[in-house]
This record gives sequence, C-alpha cells and structure tokens, in this order.
Amino acid sequence: MFEINKKYKHREIKEYFGIEKGSAILEAGKPKKFVALCLTRGYDFISPNMALIKNGPLIRKIGRALAGVKYPVKLFLKNDGEFEYQYVGEVKIIESKTAPRKVKTRTENKTSIRPKELSRIIYLNMPKNG
Repeated sequence: MFEINKKYKHREIKEYFGIEKGSAILEAGKPKKFVALCLTRGYDFISPNMALIKNGPLIRKIGRALAGVKYPVKLFLKNDGEFEYQYVGEVKIIESKTAPRKVKTRTENKTSIRPKELSRIIYLNMPKNG
C-alpha cells in the first residue's frame, strides 16, 4: 500500500495495520510485532539514522524490545508542525545505545531534545532513497 516519498495521515497508517492504540512505535498482529515507526525529524529522529527513545516505563520497555528486532520495519517521517508522515521505506535496527550522552553533541542546537530525557538511541539502516 505504501509508496516511497508519498505522505500519509497517522490514522491511515494505523488503519492499514489494524492498530487502535499507539503513536510513534507501532505494533500489530498476533503475536504483536513491530511494523512501523512514525517519527518527527528533530524530535524523535535525528538525521541520518537515529531514532530517539524517551524516558518513561512503557516507552523504555518498548525501546528495549525494538532494539532486538532483526526484521525490517516501515519508517514514516514528518517535520515538526506537519500532520502527514512521508513514507521513507523499510529500515533495520543495526545498533542500540543506552547512554544519552552519545547524542549530546548532535542535539546541542535542538532545544526540544534533552539528552537526559532519553533512555535509548536506536541506529537504523536507512534505505538508499531516504
């Protein structure tokens, strides 16, 4: 259904996978498996390939599980203030770090990101067209 570089509403993405709950990291099926990441550039995604997992018990748990995924997951990105996500393609998790200071130098000029509020950084193998 998804076409590279085409934009989709979050509701459309969730409907396609049959998901009722979830926001940035989407799980679907039985048993549940990760199917998509809907991230905002500069907030929970930093170019070229970093997904930022915030703090909080539930999101930390999801981040730990996502870090171990060995199959491709669909990636959708939007800019802050936009309402639609652009489909980038399928990505694979290549590495995960738990030390927030690893992104400190990359986030100094981004006031919306505070490294101390991060629980995990997930590095993605991005598609060639992304």
